[in-house]
Amino acid sequence: MNGGRSLRRARRNSLLLGELWRAEGPAGVVDRLRDHFAAARRRRRFRPTPLAALPEVAVLRVAAAPPVPWLGGVPAQLGALMHQQERHRDTALLYPWRDALRLEVVADGRRLAARLEGGVGEDDKGELWAAGVERAVTAVGARLVHVEGAAGLPLPGLLALARRRPTVLSLHDFALFCPRPNLYDPRRGAPCGYCHDAQTCRETLLASGHPGAARALGWRATGAELLAAARSVVYPSQFLLDAHQKLFGTAGSQPRVIEPGIEVPRLSPWRWPWTPRTAGPRIAFLGGGGPHKGSLLLAAVVEEWTRRALPALRWEVLGSGGAQHLRSLRRLPGVRVRGYYRHGSLGTLLRERRVALALLLPQVPESFSLSLSESLAAGVPVMAPAQGALAERLAGGGGYLLPESASVADVVAALAEWSAGRSELPPPPPPMPTSGAAAASFARLFDEL
Repeated sequence: MNGGRSLRRARRNSLLLGELWRAEGPAGVVDRLRDHFAAARRRRRFRPTPLAALPEVAVLRVAAAPPVPWLGGVPAQLGALMHQQERHRDTALLYPWRDALRLEVVADGRRLAARLEGGVGEDDKGELWAAGVERAVTAVGARLVHVEGAAGLPLPGLLALARRRPTVLSLHDFALFCPRPNLYDPRRGAPCGYCHDAQTCRETLLASGHPGAARALGWRATGAELLAAARSVVYPSQFLLDAHQKLFGTAGSQPRVIEPGIEVPRLSPWRWPWTPRTAGPRIAFLGGGGPHKGSLLLAAVVEEWTRRALPALRWEVLGSGGAQHLRSLRRLPGVRVRGYYRHGSLGTLLRERRVALALLLPQVPESFSLSLSESLAAGVPVMAPAQGALAERLAGGGGYLLPESASVADVVAALAEWSAGRSELPPPPPPMPTSGAAAASFARLFDEL
């Protein structure tokens, strides 16, 4: 029986690798495999330990997913943040793993791990998950719980936890406002527009077939209660804090802005890449094949650029997701798809490819954007819509702002001005936040609480 399961698993993995190879190319597949092997090595460094034998740790960090880079976003940020914090203090991290919860403790030079029953998504109210978190809190004697992102976690269980234990809640999206935390409406290919009431939100989710539609009516009320119950709420940008203040009438108790950090590469802070005169400048689209990241808009821009026979550009697509859309982009003239890349390596890739401009075209409000940080740290200017956190961050320098809801014509016009040299050079950006600085800010917050 085990042999049959292993064979089916191997077959599924082979089919997945084949699909990724066709969509992202060999480099993306190799980088994925390298990250999977590195994550497996990391897990093996932890010694299985009974709950009763775990040492005390002051803060328990709770996440909805393992701290692995291929999941992107919050999990990738969490992995970098834990690496920094493990260097300076004892840590405890709880996350779902193989139909259970995995508790990892780094203390006194030891790496210990325990398995707890109760995964995420086992019941709508999250009672089993909340009970697992309680056992973890008791096991390590935590005096504070830090929830790293609400997306993917049961809001009722989170609310029960925040009412029982002093809780710090880090938000990275609109997970307290809507079951679809990025607010992207695939029917319109645009944001939902912050549906003005829960019934409208429910109807929007129903129309697109979203599984969270059944819970939409009470979602915002629970989110508001959670904001009030948390000891402190941390946001990655002033934009997201202000948005929650507007949507809920409050940003929660002791709201803070702690920007996610990156490992800043040792490169010249602002140096334009050299490009042969015989070749068109290279533009890197950072967003992969996800429609909410702008892949469909990019395809329309490339087609319009080609139709109008404008000066040649070389298009590079970096990022994963949306395999079908990546295959479609690969067929367009002058487009090269690099696909998945390892977390923290974007700046190096941009330099190696002599990218002259990074292009961000998100169709939803970005709450921060690590891609923006890595591009600017590598000295590559960024062109992006004036929406979400992108507007406030690029206002400080380092790039060009498109209209908030940029159309194909808007993007083509801006790129034509830039490629012709008629766009003024943007001022240098401010220093990018580092993962070490983010870890230090959280440490200060924990000490205060």
